This record gives sequence, C-alpha cells and structure tokens, in this order.
Amino acid sequence: MLEGERLIAFRVDGNDKICSGHVMRCLAIAKALNNKKQQCIFIIADGIMKEIIEKNGFDVICLDTQWDNMEDEISVLIPKLEKIKPKLIIVDSYYVTQKYMNDIKETVKLAYIDDINAFEYRCDLLINYSIYGNEMKYTGVEKEKQLIGCKYVPLRSEFQDVGKRKIKDEVKDILISTGGADIYGIGPRLVDSLIEIANRNNIVIHIVSGSLNSQREMLRRQSRKYNNLIVHENVTEMCKLMCKCDMAISASGSTLYELCATGMPTISYFFADNQIYNSMAFEKNNIIPTAGDWRENAEQVIYNIINFTEDMINNRHKRIALSEKMQTIVDGKGAQRLADYIVRYIE
Repeated sequence: MLEGERLIAFRVDGNDKICSGHVMRCLAIAKALNNKKQQCIFIIADGIMKEIIEKNGFDVICLDTQWDNMEDEISVLIPKLEKIKPKLIIVDSYYVTQKYMNDIKETVKLAYIDDINAFEYRCDLLINYSIYGNEMKYTGVEKEKQLIGCKYVPLRSEFQDVGKRKIKDEVKDILISTGGADIYGIGPRLVDSLIEIANRNNIVIHIVSGSLNSQREMLRRQSRKYNNLIVHENVTEMCKLMCKCDMAISASGSTLYELCATGMPTISYFFADNQIYNSMAFEKNNIIPTAGDWRENAEQVIYNIINFTEDMINNRHKRIALSEKMQTIVDGKGAQRLADYIVRYIE
C-alpha cells in the first residue's frame, strides 16, 4: 500500500445514482499530480468504481460503508488515513457535513471540491471550477486558498490543446449525452424525437452509453432500428468523438465543460438539482441554451430541444459564435493548474 510524504488521497464515489463524473474529475487531477511525481490513492465507500479507478493506474481502498452517509464512515476512514499518512485528502462528495470535515481536518489537510456552497466549509483548500463559482461567497476558507472559476476545470489530458474548432457549413453529426446512469430514460426518448430531423437532413445521431447506463439495451435495439444511429459504449476517446460531431445535446453536468473545450455548439437540459446552476449560468452568459428541467416537464424539454436543434442546423453563424465563446472559457488545462497549486501547497 502506498504511503509517504508525496501521497495524496482522494475520497470520492460513483454509482448509478450519482453517476461517474465525480470520479472522472478526480482521476484527471490525480493524473496531473502523477505527472508532478506525486503518488495518489483513491478511497471509496463501495466497490462499484474500483475497476475503473484501477484501470487508470491507481490503488484503491474500499471502506465498505454507505456512500450517502459519510459521518458513519469517520471511524473507519480516520484509521486508514493515520496508516497511509497522506499529505492531503481531496474530498469530492455532496454528502459531507461540518462534523465530517472537522474530524478529517484534525487528521490530515483537507481540500474540498464544491459547486453548491451548502454550508460554511472548514477546509484548507476549496475548489469550485463552475462557471458560476465567482458568484458564491465562501467564508470558511482564506481567499487565497479558494481555487475558483473555469480556469480550474479538471479535464483529462486529451482535452488540452484541442485547437479552435472549424464550424462546418452543414451539421452532419449530432452527439447526445445523458449522464452516466440515465435513470429517467432520456436517451431513447431523445433519439426517437430527433430521428425525423436527422433523416430529413442526412444527419447521423451519436449517443454515449457508459457502464452505468440503465438504457443500454433499449439503445442497442434502437441502433438496429435506425441506420443513422450509432451507440458509443464505454468511450475511451471522448475528445475525439466530440471533435468529430458538429453539435451536441447534453445533460448539464461536467460534460458541458468538455464540450466547451472542444468548442462544440451545445443544447443543455437538466434532471438534478445540482445541475440547475450550471445550466442557467451557461444560458445567462449566452454560451449554451438550456431546454429546461426534464423532471418538471419532459415533453416541453423535448419540444425545446427540437426547436433549438432546428435553429442550430439552419444557422451556421450562431454555431460559430457559440463555439468561440465556449472555447474562451475552458482551455483544458485546469487539472494541471490544480496540480501546480496543490504541489506548491503541500511542499
């Protein structure tokens, strides 16, 4: 087991309820830290994401605890931390409490990844890379130890140096992203709703389906029914797929920042409370229009997506303007900036 003065621990989870975005962004930071000769280890509540993390080259400690009741894991976690003695633990979960933070901070320096400002965080470093991060006022962390804004978006290295997107005259490939689990069955409904537009404009629809996707079988059936639908399962080169496509329809999670890095004109929607700020902030800044909240009115969201899609297909100038704005806010180097700061901080 890893231990020592160059060790940094990550406490993060992923499953079909909270999807895999938290784990993926921590992996991006961990790889950037590896490049700076720092060792990293992941601590997870259960084994759901263990294989994915290990395939990325990192050791895993499984606590065998409940991912959504983090106070109950304190008595298990602290002895693990005392044994491996990391210089820093980076926590990425909405289920932390003040007690959890206080108890962990007594054992090891604590960094927290946030985007909701749920209470006054007592941590040593605060990371909020969201587009609306500067609107949040954090009082529990010194200003110089708050890493705020899109310059810190932790994307995988494949999203660095993408280059300015060249907007084609016609849209020929549309990408759909629904988040890791798609518990609302959004993907298949969007495919059925957009297939007529795709047929009429000779467009191929691409949809991403990860290991946690509950709609895998339905999407496979649809791909046999529609010859202009491609289902991409367990994608390993997401940047390459994004660069191939001409526009996207995406849930309002961390994928929006990947789309920004590639400059792909995008329509967003949301289905979770923690996605609302993201979706609204991108629209407010005239970067990514939002079709609304799927939970409140799925039919209205579909109607809005169809209208936005038709508009983008027919308006190259709009696609150019949106693409340029997207690439000005995310350059793909956020993980490296975080790693630079963290290494300076712990040394």
